[in-house]
Amino acid sequence: MKFVVMRKFENKLTDRIEIYGYIEEYEGTINRKEAIELLSKEFNWNKDLIIIRKIETKKGSNKNYIEAHLYTNEKSLKYFEPSYILRRHGKTEEDKKEGKEKESKETNQ
Repeated sequence: MKFVVMRKFENKLTDRIEIYGYIEEYEGTINRKEAIELLSKEFNWNKDLIIIRKIETKKGSNKNYIEAHLYTNEKSLKYFEPSYILRRHGKTEEDKKEGKEKESKETNQ
């Protein structure tokens, strides 16, 4: 897999880097976890500070177009990203509580 950057914009107001690009030669649509790992290796960035806004695959193409935000700190990430995006990534307090409850139920069984 190779990530090709189409546009990279450093937004100093929001403490983030906005990345627009595509992944070549990937069968099907890449999932968020794989995309985050690829971007963290490509840009040498902390995985917890990467938000995937959109993944799109054009019909008949083997390219996955990605829109991502790379934040410099967690405070900016939680302030600027909408709650539904944070829920997708499991970064809300409710998601963390649910994850702990599931883990405790699994260990009790």
